[in-house]
Amino acid sequence: MLSTSTFRYTTATLVWIAFVLLTLTWGSSFILIKKGLQNYSTWQVATLRLVSASVIMIPLALFYIRQIPKEKIQYIVLSSLLSMFIPAYLFCAGQTGLSSSIVGVLNALTPGFTFLVGVAFFHQKSKWIQIAGLLLGLTGTLFLILITAQGTVVINEYAILIVLATISYGFNINIIKNHLSSINPVHLTTITVSISGLLALLYSIITQTNLLQITTSEERTSFAAVVTLGVMGTAFAQLVFNSIIKVSSAVFSSSVTYFVPIIAVFWGVWDGEVLLLWHYLGILLIIISVFILNKSR
Repeated sequence: MLSTSTFRYTTATLVWIAFVLLTLTWGSSFILIKKGLQNYSTWQVATLRLVSASVIMIPLALFYIRQIPKEKIQYIVLSSLLSMFIPAYLFCAGQTGLSSSIVGVLNALTPGFTFLVGVAFFHQKSKWIQIAGLLLGLTGTLFLILITAQGTVVINEYAILIVLATISYGFNINIIKNHLSSINPVHLTTITVSISGLLALLYSIITQTNLLQITTSEERTSFAAVVTLGVMGTAFAQLVFNSIIKVSSAVFSSSVTYFVPIIAVFWGVWDGEVLLLWHYLGILLIIISVFILNKSR
């Protein structure tokens, strides 16, 4: 029988392993989207991602949904739209005009918009240090979306799509906090992923979107990248994240946000993407912003 100290050590070790896996998985999501978009359309990549994730989750969702109070169903459907369905299409559309590394960094705006939405719509109290952190993150964002790889200043409308996706995440987190906090996180994840996958499948049927376009070797590579994105980057990652939350602090769990952009930038640079000094400054400002917002909660 394990002693208390041994059990704690084992648990801590497993948490750190899960944390590293989660960081690598989420940080690699953007390069996988990029590979998928090389041979598939925006709609194909997003739809295939959601459907792939739901295949893993539906068996669990069918079991857990019986434990969900009826008055919470409307919020769960809304959470599915805001956390999975809408962002999946926005990220794919945005990444057709942005590098994967820039998109990975912009994703780190989620804590900032979570705070902003909470203050604006959910009566959350604010501190001056949080407002300063938010402004710092927005300043960093301007460096990323206005300065091109050639050093010219141009408004990139594709970045707006990524910002909208992070705002969607911000609304979702506040809805979960205010209306779904009593629901088991694992139950919530399996059900929301399944709902978004079923909606995506319905969309593909209505629009006759071909999800099995794998006749060439390039298409097989893109197909494998998107399925990996769905199974690992969505289904597996969400379950791992919820498991970390259950056995560790919220601050520790949220610190994954600091490292995901670093992994995304690594993959982007490795794949030949060009970042200027201004871009790295923007990345630094956003990471500092996330740190301030998490530290001041």
